[in-house]
Amino acid sequence: MIQVQLQVTTASTCTYILLNGQYIHLTDGFGSSQENALSLMGLIPAFITNDAATLQPAVELHSELLLSEYEFRSEFTIWKHKWEWHEEAAEIKTAVAALKSCQGDTLPNIKTLLQIFATLPVSTAQPERVFSKLERTATAIRSMADDRVEVLVLMQSHLDQ
Repeated sequence: MIQVQLQVTTASTCTYILLNGQYIHLTDGFGSSQENALSLMGLIPAFITNDAATLQPAVELHSELLLSEYEFRSEFTIWKHKWEWHEEAAEIKTAVAALKSCQGDTLPNIKTLLQIFATLPVSTAQPERVFSKLERTATAIRSMADDRVEVLVLMQSHLDQ
């Protein structure tokens, strides 16, 4: 009976280590900074937001790159009014297209934020690799003895380091 409890404890510990490592990888991949950066989509004319406050987290995140955080609201108002009645607004759906139509000398903060948004990575390769590792490890856990499972989990969690 004691031996069974030790095996369950070892398997539970291994599972916890594995899931904790995967959680850390996922929060790094989809953290609040990515959510803040995604709010920059509100600058794209086809998806322009009604309120500059929705962009504020991204503005604060990139404040060291902006000329003035305070001028951003005024620039956003000008940018929004430019596209409110513009016929081409619905056609501009990418950051690169929006960047081409942004006048950097009159809207420097908007241009900087569009440049940031245009250069953000769009790949999901890292989260896909994490889930792939989790699936391979879970498959191995089902077919291996507990002592080998612990070694496998430790190897997987320290493989990238």
